[in-house]
Amino acid sequence: MRHSLEGRFPFLQDDILRLAQSIPDSYRMSSEGIGKLILRKAFNHRLPRLLLERPKMGFTTPTADMLTAMRDDIRDTIEAVRTDEIAGIIDLGEVSALADRFEDGAQAEALRLWTLFILLRWFAGPGRAGASVSSAALAGAV
Repeated sequence: MRHSLEGRFPFLQDDILRLAQSIPDSYRMSSEGIGKLILRKAFNHRLPRLLLERPKMGFTTPTADMLTAMRDDIRDTIEAVRTDEIAGIIDLGEVSALADRFEDGAQAEALRLWTLFILLRWFAGPGRAGASVSSAALAGAV
C-alpha cells in the first residue's frame, strides 16, 4: 500500500450488510428524503448537529500539490525506466511532456500524470533511481 489510497467500507461487511437489509425503509430514510436516518438518530447525542445535518461531501486528494512536491522524483522515475520494457509500451517522451505541461500550470493534467507516475514507480521497483519519494516532499504537500 506504499503508493496507493486504500478504501475501507465497514458497512459492506456481510454481517452488517445483512443487518442493514433487514431494517425497514422507514428507518433508513425520513419522509422528507433524509437518508441514513437510523445512523443519524443513533449518533444524535454524540455528534454535533452541524455534522449530522450537513450535506454529503466528497473526498479529494491533494494530487496537484503532491506532484509539485515530487517533481524531481517524477523526472528521476521517468529516466530510471527509459531502458525497461515499459518504455516500449508507454511513450515516456509524452509522459515527460505531460509533466512539463503540468509544471507550466495545466492542473487538469494532474490525475493523468499521477496515474502514469505511480505505474512507472511500480515498474521501476525499489532501490532504483526515482524509486524513493522523500517523505519530506510529501509532508510539505499535504
